Amino acid sequence: MQPANNIYDLNSDLQPMDLRLKFAQAQRMQIPNFFPEQTAKEVEAELKALDWRLVLNEAGKHFDIHVSQIEALGAQKTALIIDSAKARAANGFQYLYENYPIADMQASGNLKSACLSKLYRTMNEQTILDFLNQVTDAGVSFCDMQATCYRAGHFLTRHDDGNIGKNRKFAYVYSLCPDWQAEWGGQLQFLNEEGNVEASFIPQYNTLSIFSVPYPHHVSQVSEFVNVPRMSITGWFRTGPKTL
Repeated sequence: MQPANNIYDLNSDLQPMDLRLKFAQAQRMQIPNFFPEQTAKEVEAELKALDWRLVLNEAGKHFDIHVSQIEALGAQKTALIIDSAKARAANGFQYLYENYPIADMQASGNLKSACLSKLYRTMNEQTILDFLNQVTDAGVSFCDMQATCYRAGHFLTRHDDGNIGKNRKFAYVYSLCPDWQAEWGGQLQFLNEEGNVEASFIPQYNTLSIFSVPYPHHVSQVSEFVNVPRMSITGWFRTGPKTL
């Protein structure tokens, strides 16, 4: 077991059995004030300092473009890449946002952020897993983790997170964007069989959103006039042996 100072504490006011009843109703929920406020501020500050990578997909392939590569490409070529990704979104699965692969960096020994390493250990610590298993009855054994940053024009189109062999039981989004407004976009929206939005989660500061996998959803495009980032910690809680 990790020493106490190597993990963050949950908000002690959270009651798992009360949350369990809410989650059971729709297999999704938001848990406000998941951590003490000081923890949220610490993680938020760390995200603001990250070396983000632009991610998108083309022809089913994932592309991860580091800031140094963007500088080498230049503004004009980068704009063409972004415009092409937006155009493809009209006719299939597409995403465009910034990413930092926390779990991958931790596994490779390249995660230099003590804060994010501590957060990763926290979300994989047995007391956290036990707490969330009480809420979801999912029987998860570990979680993976990435940081995401959606800026103006960024989006994630419809998908359900189902992936054979990944053993994903539920997804999570830990939001760290203060005072986000509905009209700014960037909402996590859940779709019914007819493709209509049946629920929408607006990013709320220090709030953990969770939902069962698979479930059709998307992140609506962040409005072009927005000049603050939609930052969060995201990933999936999974069963079985720990893999990435």
